[in-house]
Amino acid sequence: MLIAESNRELLSMVKVPEAQTLSSDQRLPKAHRLRARGEFLAVQREGARVHTKHFVVLLRPSEQQRFGVTVTKRVAGAVGRNRIKRVAREVFRKNRELFPPHCDIVLVARKGADALDYARVQAELFAVAQAMLRACIAKPPGSHSSKSFAQPKDPTS
Repeated sequence: MLIAESNRELLSMVKVPEAQTLSSDQRLPKAHRLRARGEFLAVQREGARVHTKHFVVLLRPSEQQRFGVTVTKRVAGAVGRNRIKRVAREVFRKNRELFPPHCDIVLVARKGADALDYARVQAELFAVAQAMLRACIAKPPGSHSSKSFAQPKDPTS
């Protein structure tokens, strides 16, 4: 009994931080997310592509701006895949103006994406913002040809 009482005393002295929760105005609403497999497949089948070093951005015109992330097992383990998705969604949520309006967007991660932090993901997507806009505008709804817009080569590398 003495051990149990001392454990309770120790636990009462430890201050456990409260879980941080996002308020409803900070969350990415379900209406702005691609969720069903069919939605992802439609964007992959009909969308235009913009390539970066760590991502392929697939874009397809739609009624509203929606976002989804795909990360395969070849890119990272479970923890890395979840981290990539979490960071990518946060970049989208905080920088919606970077992405074309009225466009479904699927971000497909490539190898090495798990090592990127928020700022580097944001910078990489910011670098191709104009190409994403051109790709979404150039792709009329219902067209099935795949058009690819590569990231301009950096003359310093």
